[in-house]
Amino acid sequence: DCQGGEVIFSDDFESGDLTDGGWTISGNSQIHEQAAFTGVYGVKLQKKGALLEKDLSKFGRTSVVVEYDRVTVNLEENDDSLEVEWYDGTNWHLIESIADTSWGHASFELSPRAGNNSEFRIRFTLNCNHPIEKAYLDNVVITD
Repeated sequence: DCQGGEVIFSDDFESGDLTDGGWTISGNSQIHEQAAFTGVYGVKLQKKGALLEKDLSKFGRTSVVVEYDRVTVNLEENDDSLEVEWYDGTNWHLIESIADTSWGHASFELSPRAGNNSEFRIRFTLNCNHPIEKAYLDNVVITD
């Protein structure tokens, strides 16, 4: 479902291994069958501190579009969230903060500062307080 740009990075997690996609993980972040939106595998982020991060050099790109499928489970809407952010080399910038209980497809064209950025990163963080709270993520695609 790309918007016509060149695919810079994509991961549908079907390899069954986060290291294949070059992800940095913290906390309880893992490939899981229950987390799949399409295919067999997706990523499950569970418990406070669960984090999935990807370092991508965007040097020479004019724009950056980030797309992914996501859903949250058992989050308290006003207190908990799945936060998606991008890094400009100095600061993290919020793309979205959600607690949706139905699968949804997200697509965001980032600030022009995301392009031509050799330190561009994206991360998905679960902010919650209870062990039963989790988020599922699938089909991450980054285009320019």
